[in-house]
Amino acid sequence: MDNNRHSIIRDIATSQSKLIQLLLVGISLAFGVNLIASSFVASSILGSLWIVLIGVFICFVSTFFLTILLFKLVERRSYQAFFVYDQEQKEMVSVPRYRFSEKVCNYVSKAFTENAALKALWTKEPLQELYSLDLDRGVSIRKPMTSAQLVSEVVEYFALNHLSTHLTDYFNDEKFNEENLRTFNRSDIPEILLTNRFFELFSKPMEERPAFLNDKFSPPTKARACAAYTGGAIYERFALVLPKESIVRRTDTNTIEIETKKFRMSIEVDFDGVLATTPDGFEQYYLGFSKEDSFERFTIYRVNINIQVSMKWGALFTWLGREYYRWVDSLMYSMEQDVSQDAFFKRIDWESAFTVLMCLERTERKDTQNRQK
Repeated sequence: MDNNRHSIIRDIATSQSKLIQLLLVGISLAFGVNLIASSFVASSILGSLWIVLIGVFICFVSTFFLTILLFKLVERRSYQAFFVYDQEQKEMVSVPRYRFSEKVCNYVSKAFTENAALKALWTKEPLQELYSLDLDRGVSIRKPMTSAQLVSEVVEYFALNHLSTHLTDYFNDEKFNEENLRTFNRSDIPEILLTNRFFELFSKPMEERPAFLNDKFSPPTKARACAAYTGGAIYERFALVLPKESIVRRTDTNTIEIETKKFRMSIEVDFDGVLATTPDGFEQYYLGFSKEDSFERFTIYRVNINIQVSMKWGALFTWLGREYYRWVDSLMYSMEQDVSQDAFFKRIDWESAFTVLMCLERTERKDTQNRQK
C-alpha cells in the first residue's frame, strides 16, 4: 500500500515551499524588470548599460528557476513486482493471471530446456543461499551469485520485450513517416546482447538454433517470423522502433538507457533478494500452498523495475513531432498493469475475494459442526 498517496500534511508543506519559492522568483523577476526600465531614464550611458545587463541577468536567472518550478523535467516510476520460488524444485512458480509472473516463469523454463548450462548455473547456486550470516559481525551478507544475476537478466528481457512490443504497436500507424523512425535489431545493440543471456538466446535466428532445425517452417518463413515456439524453445524477433537519431546503450550492469531528441529514459532492474509481502490468504487460497509450505518450501521475492525519464530543455520550446514521443505515457500505464503487484491484486479484487472465501469457510465449518451434533 502506498502510504504517501494521501499525505495531506506533506502536500501542504510542499505547497507552502513552492509558494515561497514562487514569491521569491516573482520578486526577483520584478526587480530585474525594474532595473531594465530604470535604465531608460538614466543620465549616464555607461551606467545604464550596466544596469540593463544586471537586469537581464536577474530576469534570466528568475525565468530559469521559474521553469524548473513549473515544469517537471524528471519523472521517476518504480514498479514493484514479485515472483514465487520453489526451494525444493529450485524453480519459479507461475502466478495465474499475473502477466509478469507468467511471462518470466515461461522465459526461465524455456531457456533452461534449450540451454542446459543455464539451468546448471541456476541450480548450483539456489536463491535461498543468496544471503549468509556472518556470525562474527551478526549481519547478513549477500553473495555474488549467478542465479540472482539470471533473475535480473530475465526481468530485463521482459522489460525489453514489453517495450519492443509496445513501440511496434504504437508506431504501426499511417500518421508516422518511416523516414523519421529507426528500428534497432539485436545486432544494433551488442552491449545489451552480450550481457543478457535470455536476450541473446531468444532473439537468435531460428536457423542457428538446434531446437528449430526440424521445425516445419521453411527458411524464408523463419526469417520473417516475429515469434515461434517449438520443442520447449522460444524465438522472439527483437525490433525496437524509435524516433530517428535515437540511441540505445547500457549504462550499468542492470540499466539500459534510451536517448532521444526530447528525453533520456533509463530502465533499471533492481533485485536485491528481499522478500515480498502478499495479502492475507493469498498463498493459501490463490496459490494453493499449505501453511507449512508457505513457510518452509516457497519463497516470494521482490523485484523492481525502475524507469526514469529526464526531459531535455529543448523539449520545452518545440511543439513539432510530439506525437513521436507520446508512447512514453502509454508505456508507463501498460508497464504498471503488467508488472505492479498492487495493480495485480487490485485487478483480481483480492480483498473482496478473500472476504467471500472466509465467509464460505466459516459457513462450511458451522454446517460441519451441526451435522456432527
